[in-house]
Order: sequence, then C-alpha cells, then structure tokens
Amino acid sequence: MAADRRLRLMFCYLAGFALAVAAVNRLANPFGAWNRLLETAVSSRDGYNRLAVPYRVRVEQPATVLVGSSRVVYGMPAGDGVRDEDFLNAGLLGASLEELTTIVELATANPRLRRLVWVIEFYAFSEQFAGFRDQQTRARLAGEWPRLVTETLFSLDALDASRRELLKASNPFGGGRARALPLPWPEAEIAAAADHPDISRLADKSPGRIRYELENWVDIYRRYRAAPRHLELFRAAVGRLRARGLDLVLLVPPLSEYELETIRQSGQWPTFLAWKRDLAAVTPYTDFSGYTELARADRYFIDVCHFVPALGHALLRYALGGPDNCRSCGEVARLLAATAAPVDEAAIESHLSHQDSDRIAQTVMESRFARLVSEIAGRSSTTVAMERP
Repeated sequence: MAADRRLRLMFCYLAGFALAVAAVNRLANPFGAWNRLLETAVSSRDGYNRLAVPYRVRVEQPATVLVGSSRVVYGMPAGDGVRDEDFLNAGLLGASLEELTTIVELATANPRLRRLVWVIEFYAFSEQFAGFRDQQTRARLAGEWPRLVTETLFSLDALDASRRELLKASNPFGGGRARALPLPWPEAEIAAAADHPDISRLADKSPGRIRYELENWVDIYRRYRAAPRHLELFRAAVGRLRARGLDLVLLVPPLSEYELETIRQSGQWPTFLAWKRDLAAVTPYTDFSGYTELARADRYFIDVCHFVPALGHALLRYALGGPDNCRSCGEVARLLAATAAPVDEAAIESHLSHQDSDRIAQTVMESRFARLVSEIAGRSSTTVAMERP
C-alpha cells in the first residue's frame, strides 16, 4: 500500500513538473509558436531557426514577410530575436525551394500580408535540394499538433530558451541596441555598421579558412543539375501571390566573386544565366549578382557566401524604396546602385549579355578569387569554357 502511494505521489510530482514546464514555456513563448502573453523575444540561436520559423509564419500577421535562406538569416537579422508587428524575417537556414514555397503558401493565409520580399537562390533549383531537408521541418510546416505541443511546451530545450528570454526581458539594461532596431535598419545604423564592423569579415579570413569554406560550394555547384519541377514550384508560388493581389519583391542577392568563380569553374555559368532567364519568364526581379565591384569587396561579406548585415539591410532598403531609400547608407549604397539591375522578359537578353561581358573582362587575367577556387576545383581557371548565354 505504501509503495502504491509513493508511486501515485511520484506521478503527481512528475505531472506537476511537466505542467510547470509547459506553463513557463507558454508564458515565454521562445519559438513564437503561440500568441504572445509577454513582450519576450524569439530565441535567435541558429539551432532554433528551423524550429521557430515554421511556427512563426503561421502565428504572426505582419504586413511584410521576408523569405530566403541563410543569406537572409545572417544578412538581414531582426535584432536579437525581436518581434516586429509589421515585418517578419522568415529566412530558413539551408532552405530548399519546396520549403520556401511552403512558407510562401503559409504566409498568404495572413489577412494582413501586403508584400513578400523573396531573396531567390540559384543553388535551391538543383536536384540535390529537392524536397524537404528534414522530416521535422516538413511536420512543422504541415502544422502537426503533437509536434507543436511536445517541442514548444513539454520540452526542456524550450525551457532553457524560455529562461534566457525571460531573463533578457526582465533586464532593463539587456538586449543590446540591435533589439530596438526596426526592419530594415535606419540608414544611419547601416552606415555606422559598415564603417565600424563588430563581426569577422571575409577580408579578415586566411586563405586556408577560405579554402575550407569553398570546398563545400565547389561540391554543390559541381553536382548542380537543374530541376524543372523546381521552376514549376516557383511559378505556382508566384501565381498564388498574384491571385491574392500581393506585392512580390524578388531579388537575386549579391554573390562574392569567390562564389561566382565557383559557379564558373564548376562549368555552371551558362546554367546560372539560363536560370536567370527562366526567372524573368515568370516574374520581374532585381539582380544584384555578377562580376561587379561589390562582388570583389570582401569587407561586405562575412564569408564566401554570406553578406554582412550592413549590406543586407541596405539591400532591403534599396529593394523596398529604390536608391533614394538608402541615400545616406554610405559607400554600400553606391555599390548597390552600381550593381542593381531591374530585369523582366524584355530586358533579360541585354542584361545577360552585359553580365557575360563583365565576366569575360574580369577573368581575362587570373584573379586571386579564380586562383584560390582553381586550387580546390583541381584545374586552372583559364581552361574553363567562356560560353555565352
């Protein structure tokens, strides 16, 4: 009898603990999976990105949603997990096109949505990125109720995230200046961040570190195979936005010359241009990629593929309001203005011809970018075919 009583007490204590964990997690809501009860931030740790974004895009109702991959996550950060009622950064680390089009579909269910900014990625249209990257993300995007409850309420990981966010919310001196910044950043903040960086940049990296980063991208682009189904997914997503009468701002982001050389030396330059032609056949966009002064400006990139937040937020301001919307952003505004190319079906052939001419002019002599990539690619950059679109 005593043993039965102890067992019942143990279950009561366990149930009480589980309910207490759920109550704290519901109060703090660190992954943004529920309606807010307190003014806490969403945990901004990388490990929680794929957990939080699918839930946030279902719950929050901003006027503008930003969609993209890790370039959007790192290059256009929303402060320290700050929640913005008018703007949601729904960037997903390592996103596949099917994941992004699902996010777009979920975003269109928001009655307050007026505009979607999509930073579109060449890599995501490859066969190797077909489908969902993992089943957990698929389940979250599908809104599976058991997973929602277990990983946002009855979870010790969520409890740890709740503890951190509650501590930050209760500290009047905490959070840092990034927490208070709107999306996109004000021009003065962009100029200050560009002139006084507080993060490591590509310009600071050793050749050995750059080689290490390039190895992954050389492998990705060598194995690139265009997936026709992905283009249809993209076309359907654009059609869905048009049917809702929503404004689509489509951007091809700036690429470092290291990444451009990786595309070229992998034999994918003609495929890259063909992809841009395919996009233009679906919808107009602004192209910020190419062999430009910006691509060679290592100080504006964190690593081989990610740009710094100063460039990312300047890009966002430019995309939303043109060059006048970033007039006081400093040098980064000049570089963006020199790079930006509005593209549609009528302008695409002229644009691609111009981009290919820039490539030829830049690769007549072997640059430091081409040399380092060729060491990894295992062949001289001068042997790569100079095919025109």
